[in-house]
Amino acid sequence: MSSVSRKFAFVVFALAVLTTAGCGGNAKKIVGKWKVTEVGGKTDEGMGKGIDLILEFKSDGTGTASIETSDPKAQELVKMMNDKMPSFKWSVTGDKIELTSTMKEKGEGLFGKKEKGTGTIKFDGDNLTLTPDESGEKTIKLTRVKK
Repeated sequence: MSSVSRKFAFVVFALAVLTTAGCGGNAKKIVGKWKVTEVGGKTDEGMGKGIDLILEFKSDGTGTASIETSDPKAQELVKMMNDKMPSFKWSVTGDKIELTSTMKEKGEGLFGKKEKGTGTIKFDGDNLTLTPDESGEKTIKLTRVKK
């Protein structure tokens, strides 16, 4: 497994146990595309130069993870990886988020062998911090992707 694949697998697994924060409007605030910028206190410079992990929270309570790149040489790899990226359902109550895998094959998606993950979210402008409820999992910071 390449270092890009390992880093990607780690980030995807870590996202499985995330939660969100906020008040009544947090469910609306989280809708959109978010780029992973930090995992466990370490700045994420992408999985490679010009490659970013993106989480999209849709208004219907579903979501997807994907990879975006500006590197033309990485386009084919990104296309293959996106074909196998995890999908999930999400719900937010106050500052808590629950993510439930919608992948048919367990052990290869957003949650690894877990079907659900929970955590706390905190918004700071266009930045979002996801802190997993499960001890041992790493906090993830994201930045809203602007169109």
